Amino acid sequence: TYRRGGQRPEPTLVTTGTGSGKTEAFLYPILDHVQRANRAGVTGTKALILYPMNALANDQAKRLTEVLTTNPELAGVSAALYTGESGQKRTKVTKDGLITVREIIRDTAPDILLTNYKMLDQLLLRSVDQKLWAKSARNLVYSVSPSWLPCSVSANCAVSWLVPRKLPWRRASGRVDFLC
Repeated sequence: TYRRGGQRPEPTLVTTGTGSGKTEAFLYPILDHVQRANRAGVTGTKALILYPMNALANDQAKRLTEVLTTNPELAGVSAALYTGESGQKRTKVTKDGLITVREIIRDTAPDILLTNYKMLDQLLLRSVDQKLWAKSARNLVYSVSPSWLPCSVSANCAVSWLVPRKLPWRRASGRVDFLC
């Protein structure tokens, strides 16, 4: 787990205006954690970032793509975008975007997974997607919901209830830190 001063981060709520650094408030600790975990040989998805709509997920995927592809020290970090939209199929992170091929996402369990609530529901329930969760069973540390829009408050609450219950292995192995 990412540590600052030797302490485990607590679930956090950051509220501030547009363009003021909310994304960086969760993204840089996640990237630090992923790098540390990867160096220690930890595999599987370590962070789940949830958006209320595809437009926000796509926008943030572009930002994450830029961070990952312009910083050589992040070359080993994998990230995927899993939405209901069809588009260019990517099997690895490139300057054009994050991983989008679902079979690759299931088989490799990328370090960071960006999705929306509807797709998360499907990912948690479909048997074909259970490979992803099996590979991430002990390693999913962060669940981030960066956009608490009025239309998504109930979805945010549902996710904070659903993830720990649908992923029962988390109860035995520790908590998932929900960052909003």
